[in-house]
Amino acid sequence: MPSLLTSLLLSLPLLGNPARAGQVTVPPPGASEVALLLCAGDGCPDRLFWVTNDPAFGAEPVMVVESLLADVQAGASDEVLSARFAESLERARLAAVESRTPQAQAALDDAEQALQAWHGGPDNAALFAFWYLRGVVMEQIVPGSGAGAFRRAAATAWNRSVAPPAGLEAWTVPYYAAMRALLDEGTGTLVIDPGGGTPSYTLDGVPVGKAPIKVEVFPDRHRLTAVDGPWVEPWVAEVNVHPGRLTVTRAQFNDEDSESWLVQSLYLAVTTHQLDPAVADLLERWADRHQIQSLHLLRLDVADAPPQDEISLAAGEGLPTFTRTEAWYQPRLHRFTAGP
Repeated sequence: MPSLLTSLLLSLPLLGNPARAGQVTVPPPGASEVALLLCAGDGCPDRLFWVTNDPAFGAEPVMVVESLLADVQAGASDEVLSARFAESLERARLAAVESRTPQAQAALDDAEQALQAWHGGPDNAALFAFWYLRGVVMEQIVPGSGAGAFRRAAATAWNRSVAPPAGLEAWTVPYYAAMRALLDEGTGTLVIDPGGGTPSYTLDGVPVGKAPIKVEVFPDRHRLTAVDGPWVEPWVAEVNVHPGRLTVTRAQFNDEDSESWLVQSLYLAVTTHQLDPAVADLLERWADRHQIQSLHLLRLDVADAPPQDEISLAAGEGLPTFTRTEAWYQPRLHRFTAGP
């Protein structure tokens, strides 16, 4: 089976430059396969011109890793996912008010999918509303089954000032019952230790600053996120806090910036046919957004690096020589194949 991909690509300062001939920054509408180009060596920016004009590609769109990563961060982070979460949450509220339980449940499932993909998240009030609505819908299906979701809503609120979603105030009775049970357990202590970098943390939609951090919260699971600059993959975790106990955590970012981390992971994956789960999730989200069914993974290794000054290039001399190996990956299936 053809294989592979390589380390480092274009340096970050090139991100704002226009696409070279044959290269795209966003897949065109209707494209089902995209070639993901990886290239090692100092001459990659020059070689890219010749590679992306290779007739062997035909009409296949060609992307580089930094473009894919920038597209993921721009499109699948705050703007798209926050809008999807908010819209789904409102649909769920309206359906719950009208006791259209299946529709409310489907809308909440859609909101949860957006939340899981979101490297960030809603503010505290919206996160509280999500869990409150989960409790309401579960109570509508089976009375008494919403206690766990109402407990999560109360834990998310941290005893802050929150209000039930409009039209669903009647469900405060089971909510307050779950909250009283939570209060009887007492609080737990969450400690966030300093790690590499200086990330900014958000706990259940509430900014809590930079580590070291120590905060008393209600026991249960809490959504903790950390951001440490635009080129490092944001960190998201569910942290379980127990009553009367100390829970210590910290963000665990990748050692390298997102671009080189992604390229290195793909390099190894073509050899092992296994992807880091975080990389697989990133590619799946990107492919789902653009309806991409297959990634044509193309690795270029420099075989000969002759001088490439402007005069020799204009004369058609000193063209790059490289070896090329290929593989295909289906992001939605998380599967490598022998061909497109």
